[in-house]
Amino acid sequence: MRLFYGEYGPDNLGWEIGYLGVYANLFTSCCCRAGGKYAKLPWDRCQCACTCTNWLLGLRWAGFDETANLDITCCEGGPPSPYRVTTSTQMIGPQVGYRRRKEWACWVYEGWANVGLMGTILTQSQGALYEPFVAPDPVLLREPRSSSRGSVGMIGDINFSVIRRLNETWGLRMGYNLIWLTGAALAA
Repeated sequence: MRLFYGEYGPDNLGWEIGYLGVYANLFTSCCCRAGGKYAKLPWDRCQCACTCTNWLLGLRWAGFDETANLDITCCEGGPPSPYRVTTSTQMIGPQVGYRRRKEWACWVYEGWANVGLMGTILTQSQGALYEPFVAPDPVLLREPRSSSRGSVGMIGDINFSVIRRLNETWGLRMGYNLIWLTGAALAA
């Protein structure tokens, strides 16, 4: 789910807050009416067409947590060897981006690209590792382990969407997002 709320201010400057992770952007906008019946491109010939360009500067936070469990048993009724791995990645940093919209009466086509350089906090932990196939008690092969460190990562995303306007405020959006992520915590 993706959710945005924003507002234009004076001089085509505005702000927005969104949810897919969290964005907080300031943006500048340039919208111009395309057009007239003699416009070069067919879609600009509609009197109601409008093109908007936004440059974004903002702050982005993203958090990712993963857990994997592996339970092995030798035979029915034998003691299990539970093994658990967890990772957590918290990323925060500045982002810049570009968004372009083309609007007609009830349809909007929109695309954008953002990139952010992030400071990251990475943690991972591993449960104890046992040899379950030794009777009567499992043998401890390795104690539990964990680590934590800071690093640098990157989040980039591109989007293309088609929006069907329901009214001046609401619209239905369908599109595709591609998100590229580096510097995340990996399980050992």
